[in-house]
Amino acid sequence: MENILTKIKTAIKKLFPNIPSRDLLQILSKKAFQEWLKQIPSEKVDNFLSSYVTKIVKAHIRHNYTDYDDKLYMGERRNNARLSVNSKIEIIMESWR
Repeated sequence: MENILTKIKTAIKKLFPNIPSRDLLQILSKKAFQEWLKQIPSEKVDNFLSSYVTKIVKAHIRHNYTDYDDKLYMGERRNNARLSVNSKIEIIMESWR
């Protein structure tokens, strides 16, 4: 698994070279992320890398840099909450590229 983790870390740094170290470490330590790694054979990780890395970085930003969770807590529908924070997510993702 360490080899896969290294590939994922390298892919994140390649796609998002300006990602803060703290955020990179938080993403790599997520339990859901670790579970995903266990499900994919190491020889197939490369096929999913770019799209998966983008999805996990986007989800990390959504939950850590926006009021998305607050919106859900207040009863806003998930789709509406996602749409309302999407521009902020894109701005942050762009700053990390």
